Amino acid sequence: MNKLAKKINLYVFIKRTIISLFVYAFLVIVLLIPAKEYDEIILRYILIGVASFLTLLALIYNFILPFYVYKKHGYLISEEEIVIETGVLFRQQVNVPIKRIQHIEKRQGPIQILMKQATVVIVTAGSLTNIIGLENEQANEVVASIQEKLNSYLNLDEKLKDE
Repeated sequence: MNKLAKKINLYVFIKRTIISLFVYAFLVIVLLIPAKEYDEIILRYILIGVASFLTLLALIYNFILPFYVYKKHGYLISEEEIVIETGVLFRQQVNVPIKRIQHIEKRQGPIQILMKQATVVIVTAGSLTNIIGLENEQANEVVASIQEKLNSYLNLDEKLKDE
């Protein structure tokens, strides 16, 4: 199983931090609203409890889980299929047959451009699968490798049609 770039942990951390900022802001807003603004004082305690629980989940989501991404994510490209493993808490293994691939893309968001990383997107008739956290060169090699296997499969198919 091929591993992702080691910087993937930092990329996932930055991406999740941006998302988690909204949860942290919610907690701060709930704490700063004076008690006299609430019709029922119990409503304040419920909101503080919910915001605290969401903040705890966001802290785990943001500071603990991203550092397992490098260990748990990976991909393997064989002659017949591409196997992609993702997930930290909820593991997922996706097998994409080469013959089902419609097209392949290399994408980069602003954070990935700064970190010189890319995502390879594999599109089939029924799904969209991503390999995140690849170095630029590695992503180019993955796209070329998949394209080569797909072309050889298509050429083989054409030869069989001619016979």
